[in-house]
Amino acid sequence: MDWTFKVDRMTVLDQPAKSTLAFADLVINDGLKIKGFTVCSGDNGLFVGVPSEIGKDQKWYEQVEFFDKRVKKQMVDAVLKEYEAKTIKV
Repeated sequence: MDWTFKVDRMTVLDQPAKSTLAFADLVINDGLKIKGFTVCSGDNGLFVGVPSEIGKDQKWYEQVEFFDKRVKKQMVDAVLKEYEAKTIKV
């Protein structure tokens, strides 16, 4: 199956809080929207955080699970490409 990913909304923070630089919603195959991805800056560069929520044990748990690493890579690439397009200074 071919997957298509489109960033539906990208909000770049003017004043980043800690490592969070932006928030994004992602549309998959024009039929499913997942809200709440984050673009973050870490020790090894930019990364995309999956929507998560805190459990009763005060640990964070991802709300999206990927069964295929290729699908996750395509998703991450789509979000980072949109982030870079919105933040590149010409």
